[in-house]
Amino acid sequence: MIWTKTTSFSQVIQVGPYALFYQGRGQLESSCQLTELTTGAVLWELDHPDAYIKQVYPYEDKVIIVWFWELGSKGTNRVLCVEVPSGKVLW
Repeated sequence: MIWTKTTSFSQVIQVGPYALFYQGRGQLESSCQLTELTTGAVLWELDHPDAYIKQVYPYEDKVIIVWFWELGSKGTNRVLCVEVPSGKVLW
């Protein structure tokens, strides 16, 4: 065993040598984090309060993250393309 992680995230996908954890419970419902598989180090986290992550799509060295706001809120749904492993939002 190299490392272990206790988390409140309910979903995880592999993006190359990284793991993206998302769809957390409670306060983590609106956040995600990218973890390096070889070390377990968290490289970046993204959060949009009052929203929840509906879906995540890996694509080459990028990941598409779809956030939805609660019905009736004044927030705007967001689709972000994030560079892996830097965490830079491309669009």
